[in-house]
Amino acid sequence: MAQRKKYAFPANRESLEDYYDMTLSCYKCGYCKYVWPSRIQHDKFTGQCPSGEKYQFESYYASGRMEVVRGIIEGHLKWTDRLNHILYTCTMCGACDESCGQVERVYPTDVILEARRTAVKEGQILPGHQQLAKSVSKHHNLYESDHADRNNWAKGLADVKSRSKIIYFAGCTTESLKPSIAKSTSKLLKSLGVEFGILPDGWCCGMPLFDTGQTDDGVKTLKHNIEQIRDTGAETVIFSDAWCYKAFRDSKDYGIELGFKVLHLTEFLAPYLAKGKLKFDRGTNETVTYQDPCYLSRYFEVYEQPRDLIKSVKGVTLKEMYRSRRESFCCGAAGGVKFQFPEVTEHASSTRIDEAKHAGLSKIVTACPSCQISLEDASKDNGMEIYDIAEYLSEGLKKTKK
Repeated sequence: MAQRKKYAFPANRESLEDYYDMTLSCYKCGYCKYVWPSRIQHDKFTGQCPSGEKYQFESYYASGRMEVVRGIIEGHLKWTDRLNHILYTCTMCGACDESCGQVERVYPTDVILEARRTAVKEGQILPGHQQLAKSVSKHHNLYESDHADRNNWAKGLADVKSRSKIIYFAGCTTESLKPSIAKSTSKLLKSLGVEFGILPDGWCCGMPLFDTGQTDDGVKTLKHNIEQIRDTGAETVIFSDAWCYKAFRDSKDYGIELGFKVLHLTEFLAPYLAKGKLKFDRGTNETVTYQDPCYLSRYFEVYEQPRDLIKSVKGVTLKEMYRSRRESFCCGAAGGVKFQFPEVTEHASSTRIDEAKHAGLSKIVTACPSCQISLEDASKDNGMEIYDIAEYLSEGLKKTKK
């Protein structure tokens, strides 16, 4: 999905009307709803769309949303609470794009995102999304955390540097809710002798703002971060948050040239692993599974690097769930959904936990703090252990024999 070929007119789409051909090209085959037929591994776990699986109604699948957007473009539908509910319960996971892109060269998430931008322009900003925009504007993070505490996690582990070839961008979800991920990432980098710095005044990456159609606000916060990074002379920026990673990778969509390389932590570590410079031993034999973050895997095809790192841990066996890689099921956190419709997030993450349990698994490793948080919320009191990959690997470093 990272290399999309949109052979349709117009080539450059700048308004919702420019997506009209895509809405007409959807011929309701239903492939957006399910795992590709030849890849189904269990008849209980065939669904692909989190909102469709929850509401079980055509409008909440990509095929239905294409009809809704067609109705908006043709003027038959007006903005209502129900219409907004349909558009904004999509997690933007991109599962439908995998099938629709192959079958019809239709990319529903692009259409839905443009519909959200149009909604915002016409004053249709949902309360939860308006609140997150206010939080980013006032506190520079999504959670109304004190901005002055942003780098508290870094004491003794990382330093603010005016000049640095490598910058680690932790992101506000990690800094506010999961600082252990940032600490673990720093430990991994230090174990390799990597010299890196952090930003003195990093802001939210802006991804949830982009997802909810609040593009101008998203560009503002993203540009602030990019300018700070440029001032350090950085050549590479490392991310442990898939949302932040996607925000920066998508920068060209907003007319912004970065001038530096963007890597997820797992991409950065992969060459060191291949050269034998990374060894992990958690001191136990165990079987784990991996949850693909949609914004890392489907959008940018980072599938194997995390798996190779997990499989390299001594005594660890990696077992896939019934839906993995391109067919992986979303945790439900992205697309601005958890800020306005947390019940969709809860349903998606609970579905994923059920799948892991059904496959006989009790440990899940992922590579995004939002995935970890959603899965943890869904796994309370059921014995499922959820790890971020940075934490999982860092704990293994402690037991590595030199």
